Amino acid sequence: MSDWPSVSFRFSLPTKVIFGRGAAEDVAKEALSLGIRVPVIVTTAGGSLRRHGHIDRVEEALSKCFQDVKVFDRITTNPTTELVDELVNYIRVEGADGLVALGGGSAIDTAKAASLVFMGGGRTKDYLLGVRKGKEALPLIAMPTTHGTGTEVNKYAVVTDPELSAKVAIVSRHIYPKVAIVDPSFMDTLPSGLSGATTFDALAHALESYLSKSVNPLSDMFALEAMKQIAWVYRGMKDGSLIWGSPGVRDRLAWASMAAGVAIDQSRTGVLHALEHALSAFSPDLHHGLGLAMLAVAWARVMERKLPERVAKIVKIFGGREPEEFHELISDIIRVFGLEKSLRDYGFEEEDVDDIIENARTYLGALLSNVPGGVGDEELRFIVTESILGR
Repeated sequence: MSDWPSVSFRFSLPTKVIFGRGAAEDVAKEALSLGIRVPVIVTTAGGSLRRHGHIDRVEEALSKCFQDVKVFDRITTNPTTELVDELVNYIRVEGADGLVALGGGSAIDTAKAASLVFMGGGRTKDYLLGVRKGKEALPLIAMPTTHGTGTEVNKYAVVTDPELSAKVAIVSRHIYPKVAIVDPSFMDTLPSGLSGATTFDALAHALESYLSKSVNPLSDMFALEAMKQIAWVYRGMKDGSLIWGSPGVRDRLAWASMAAGVAIDQSRTGVLHALEHALSAFSPDLHHGLGLAMLAVAWARVMERKLPERVAKIVKIFGGREPEEFHELISDIIRVFGLEKSLRDYGFEEEDVDDIIENARTYLGALLSNVPGGVGDEELRFIVTESILGR
């Protein structure tokens, strides 16, 4: 691939970004500016955000300007079409007119999808399958509490349909959050396992954006910036000078995640995400970032052969020299971030390989084709089989 791809892109980021520690205090002011009268906080069901006081913090901030603040705290990992429909019904029953999504990608994506479905009518499944498109959405403020998805600044909402075993993104320019409030202090309480998994998710976004066939100078700029910040954390954790709680780590990773989110908004993801979405469709409890990590070493072996010039630049950012070191680098990042697992640990066996590939080809063909030259079944089979065997 040429170092300077044919330049043709459109860029519009309709999301207002407020970044920094303490930014969460602006949530009421921003909700008022959007004309919201009855906000719903959309957040996770696990309880950690309540336990650490994050939900109370946002509720208290909103209560200074709103008498009626609702909380929908039922979001789970890999949200389903039924869960989005449940939120849509909740919004209708409560008479709400705006959403504040507080959490990781699951909470924000659920809110993004619901904002579209509520205004457009029908079922979430209709939008997932492209039967309905939607022409407007409820105003939404996104407040990420993890440094993984970057969904606060892009047009994707990933939802799973259990009936079809399909984990697919609803793609619409109407679901960009109106405001993204990125306050790294929310991320200080992330446990180490989730810290590693969400950081790897952001890294995978940056890597796949940079290695896609849709690259342009703008996506490259954001993808490379995300990689540089993650590389700084990786090197520090590897030599023992940093831990997840070290000053500056959460702030850099929050910025890296957001930058990578802009990158994939421009150039999308690719094979790695296509295969992981298939895995999550079959195993709903599998964390997306961990699923990506379990596939990534074998994926890297394929990509270092396909795009050696670009891969060499990635390796250099992380301290290596040759493109052939890419899979070794990815393996070491996984080790440093504490993500050393195989797909077999999550119940996948070699007899599942064809089903995983078929699912990816059926529902995520656009991502599989977003690689220069595409990928064949033999390459896909290599990635999935090696990942099951833990190699």
